Amino acid sequence: ALLFVGDSNQLPSIGPGSVLADMIGSGIVPHVELSTVFRQASESRIVTAAHEIMHGAVPVLQNEKQGNLFFVKEEDPQRCVDTVVELVTRRLPSAYGLNPSSDIQVLSPIHKGIVGTQNLNLALKQALNPGDDGVRRGEICFSSGDKVMQIRNDYDRGVFNGDIGYVKSTADGTTLLVDFDGEIIGKPIDEKHAEEITRKLFSKPHKVITGLALICKSRNLKIVEADTTAVYPRKLTDAQIAEHIKSGIWCGKAGAYSIRDNDPFVDHIDGSLTNVMGMPMELFKKLLF
Repeated sequence: ALLFVGDSNQLPSIGPGSVLADMIGSGIVPHVELSTVFRQASESRIVTAAHEIMHGAVPVLQNEKQGNLFFVKEEDPQRCVDTVVELVTRRLPSAYGLNPSSDIQVLSPIHKGIVGTQNLNLALKQALNPGDDGVRRGEICFSSGDKVMQIRNDYDRGVFNGDIGYVKSTADGTTLLVDFDGEIIGKPIDEKHAEEITRKLFSKPHKVITGLALICKSRNLKIVEADTTAVYPRKLTDAQIAEHIKSGIWCGKAGAYSIRDNDPFVDHIDGSLTNVMGMPMELFKKLLF
């Protein structure tokens, strides 16, 4: 048996075909449609307006004070940008208690032009995280604290199209350090902390990232690279976790485990073993030779 799961109302893919919608439309393939909304209340204006659009009706938006869907009409492009910046930086955070950087997303159907993503990004950066002392890529200067989006899949680093991250460092002026996972786990300070880290990490795969910088002042040479290894943990029982903590292997180890000591935490890895151990020797040799 082969099971397809998806959204028949999703926009067509950039490549050929609307596979799921075509299969349903053919009437040949049996299908079940889930119609109950769980993300938001069924009476949410966002939900009702979406259903109206799917049925060919134009939603009537009255911008009710207690509502959650509003329509702001503005025909002048620059005033559109100014309104978006005001909504993100002042009005929405004030009305709903939102963090303008982490809780609000701005969408635009075009890249170029006054109301395109490129210009909107510049305007929002100037309002939320001004500065031009970071890493410059063309007309864009990335600074520590900037919110960024990955726009193509990078299977080697485990970062995919649409992932949201934050610039953590631009120290050398040429290399960006971006955090896509939202948390950097270091060394445990005691047994309780070690158990918390272990329970968090063994629940899903995680990444070990090590940066290398080679600097030769006499040759004015500076090389900065990073190696990433995906670590797939075993599913541990409470008894195994207790034994792991009691063993003391976690002491002084980032992530509360040590792959060198045949720690039962790790099932397998995808990438460099020496990177998990603390020094990515394969990358180091590559940079040297």
